Order: sequence, then structure tokens, then C-alpha cells
Amino acid sequence: MTTDPTNSTNHKAALCEAAGTPLSVSYRPTPTPGPGQVLICPHAVALNIADTYMRDIGFSLETYPAVLGSDVAGTIVATGPPDTIPDFLRTPGTRVAAFASIFYEKGRPDYGAFQDRVLVSANAVSPIPDALSWTEAATLPMVVLVALSAWDLFGYDYLAPDVEKNKDEAVLIWGAATGIGTMAVQTAKLMGYTVVATASEQNREYLKGLGADVVYDYRDGKAVQKSVVDFVRGREGLKMKNCFFGQGDLTIPQAILQELNGKSGGSFISHAPPLLPGTAMVDGVDVKFTGLKPEKEARDAQQRAWFNVYLKEKLAGGGSLRPCPEVKIVGEGFESIDQALTDLRANGVRCAKPVVILKK
Repeated sequence: MTTDPTNSTNHKAALCEAAGTPLSVSYRPTPTPGPGQVLICPHAVALNIADTYMRDIGFSLETYPAVLGSDVAGTIVATGPPDTIPDFLRTPGTRVAAFASIFYEKGRPDYGAFQDRVLVSANAVSPIPDALSWTEAATLPMVVLVALSAWDLFGYDYLAPDVEKNKDEAVLIWGAATGIGTMAVQTAKLMGYTVVATASEQNREYLKGLGADVVYDYRDGKAVQKSVVDFVRGREGLKMKNCFFGQGDLTIPQAILQELNGKSGGSFISHAPPLLPGTAMVDGVDVKFTGLKPEKEARDAQQRAWFNVYLKEKLAGGGSLRPCPEVKIVGEGFESIDQALTDLRANGVRCAKPVVILKK
């Protein structure tokens, strides 16, 4: 193992001691990375609404004290055995963005992002160029993971897309101004699909700048259904079978896909928020939670494709992928994270990602 000599046996962390309690800042033991793992020193972390659910109601947590957080940008401090780590991640000091797997580790504290040393699977790490700031890099992991999870569900080839062929298919991005929605817009356009998005009027130009071909105001109710259907039917050869759902009223995109494709099946909605019990379904439209595959081997393969290949390539040399949504700095230091989570739960964000700076 390669180790940074400045590392110590303990490090600072924002701890969740129990569900429904504020995060407290303390010190905890620094872990040693095993095979296929890297230890990262975060410079910036981004916040997600899922972090508030974990803190407030213990969502997905089975172990306390827990360390929360999924989005991290920082430097590699140490690695597991070199033969288990991609060569581009073996050097201490390498600048990276990473998805911390706290959701799948059920709260095991070594794996949360809100601490000075976080243990991450090398599969979920991408090197980042020097020109990319820590705060921009911290916005990337979760939104890339969710968007590409949806494309896996639909069978879209994002690594080697047939851009010309894909223009004949429209994908509906519902709630496109959410953090995950902005990345869904951008990655869908990079594959060549016709992108039909919904958001409030104030976010229209931003989303069109990311690649949306048309943006409708989701607040128009039933009128937006007619607008989307007329758009698709008004273009010869264009079809729409799939929807990425970021947030909002599920019944309208269900009705759109059913109207365009009938009740016989073949339409899908990738539902980014967790599906609540009792969610109403309609004939011909299959709604599935946007998540990683449940089997570890398949999940590892997905993450390698997303972070070791896709994100790495899209960021290299100035790249074709623009960090999105835009950064919203909401604090500095571990002590600021708890209040930032409270603000996020109360106010939400649109076309912005809350980020806390830990090191400059």
C-alpha cells in the first residue's frame, strides 16, 4: 500500500449519532484501504436531498454513528494493493471525483463523504483535470450515476452511441431543473437523442444550453401533455418511449407515454426518487426506480463504466461534459454541513448543487 506520510491514525468527521439528531463534529479512526479501494482526502463535498433523509429519519442506515455523504472531490491519500487498482488511480495526490457508497454500506462510517478521509471503491472514482475546480468536480458523481443508471435501464449505449440514429428517438426529462435532471439532459443530448424537458420558465434557457431541444413549463398541467404529444407527432419518424423522472407529478408523463405508445407496453419511466408504496401505475408504462443493479458484481461493472471510463473520457482534455448543475457554495468546514442540510431540506434547489468547501 502507498501511504501519504502526513496521514495519522485519526481524522475529523461530521458524525450522525442517531436518526433525527444534528450532525456533530468529532474525530474517528482512519481506515486502511483494502483490495480495490482508495482512501480520499476530500477538498469539497456536494449535498443531496437523500443526505437529509438519512440524517432526519435514518433512511438506508443500519449502523450508528454513521458518516453521511455521497459526492466527493479530493486527492488520493492511499490505495489498496496496486494490482487491484487502475493505473490512473495508483498515485497519491491524484485529483479525483468519487461516489462514496454510504447508501449501499448502510451507514458504515468509513464509507461516508463528510469526513477528512473516506474509503471508496476504485470502481467509483474518476481522475479529474487540473482545470476543473474542487467545487465543480464535487457536483458530478451522484448526477452522473443517476443519469447513466437510467440509460442502462433503457438500454441506451452511452459509451459508443449511434448519434445519427438516435435523433429519431425523443426522451422526456421530467423535472429537468433538478440536479439529476440537468445531467440527464446533457448526457441524453451527447448520445444524440432529441431531448424534451419540463421545468419552470426561469430555467428554460439554462436547460437549452445543456442540450434540451424544447422545454415546457411543467406547471401548465394538462396543457403540457398536449404540447409534448404534439411535438413528437409533429415530427416525421420521431418516437418517444422513455422518460427520466426527476420530480413532479408522475401521472402526466405516464399519460404522455401511454397516449403516444398505447396500452400494450414498451414504455418506461426511470423514477429517480424512491418509489413510494401505493404509487399508481398505468397500462403500458413500466415505472422503475433509478438505481444501481442489486448484485455486487453487476453494480461494480456499472460503476467502472460510469467513472473509470465514461466520466474519465468526457472530462479529459477539456472534454465534452460540462459539470452541472451549477455550484452553490453553502458553507465551509465540517461544522457547516448540518445547517446546510437543514436549509436544503427546507428550500430545495433548482439548477444548482449545494457544495461545502473543506479545503482550498
